[in-house]
Amino acid sequence: MSNDTVIEKARTKIAWHYAEAKRLQAFIEVAVELLGDVSPESQASKIVKVGAVRNPSVRQVTTSTPEILHLTHQLLSSHGPMTAAEIFDRLISRGVSIGGKNPKGNLSAKFATDKTLRHNKDTGRWNQVGPTDKGSAETEPSSVTGEVRASPNAGSRPVTPPNFTRAN
Repeated sequence: MSNDTVIEKARTKIAWHYAEAKRLQAFIEVAVELLGDVSPESQASKIVKVGAVRNPSVRQVTTSTPEILHLTHQLLSSHGPMTAAEIFDRLISRGVSIGGKNPKGNLSAKFATDKTLRHNKDTGRWNQVGPTDKGSAETEPSSVTGEVRASPNAGSRPVTPPNFTRAN
């Protein structure tokens, strides 16, 4: 093969690559017009996991429990009491990953162990327990002594708040 033939083939390949790059650039411009910003950074908040395919050789990276609880408190602050399923759906839509074979059940277990969340069994909704009503879910104050008597579900020992003194 002569040098002229090799050079001609190289020029043909270069021309094809330039044409392909032009075609792809035009495609991207049309896609941006139709879809808006499609950069990975802008799409991160829109990703919704429908169902993960489990691959035992790849460990799934899950969101930490403190982060999940922090996001849950943000949701409850802005939307009020919600069911675990509603919270789960909103967390997943924000890109949170909850591990295990039953992620919804795992999320409910995280709520049950958090002392700042309370479950209303009548409505099935979770809500935050604020600093002023922390004791209201399990205790009721006595109007006579300021002593707090535990409800049947809270245990049998009376609890005295730090700003009250016990009456003798």
